Amino acid sequence: MSIDVNDVTPPSVSCPPGPNPAGTEPSADNQDGFFRMVASDNVDASVPIYIKDLGSGTVFGPSPSATTFKLTQAPRARSRPRTSPAMSGGSSPSTVTPS
Repeated sequence: MSIDVNDVTPPSVSCPPGPNPAGTEPSADNQDGFFRMVASDNVDASVPIYIKDLGSGTVFGPSPSATTFKLTQAPRARSRPRTSPAMSGGSSPSTVTPS
């Protein structure tokens, strides 16, 4: 038996502050730059998430929902993902964004 679902509701996404490698979540304006990518959909249980650097057009991902990442600004640097085993209990992207 198959069931066709007409999915007319887009996924919901958010980017709340995330824990730093010590496991602490910031309480104010998130000066440390750690965030969590969160997405959910009422049809697809595992929505892939991508990050796009608007300066270079570089796209990072896919990453699973609830992945923690650190956003770093480095003038004239090349955008690239770097992994940190201390984040999210495994590796997660840390992006360098030129400004």
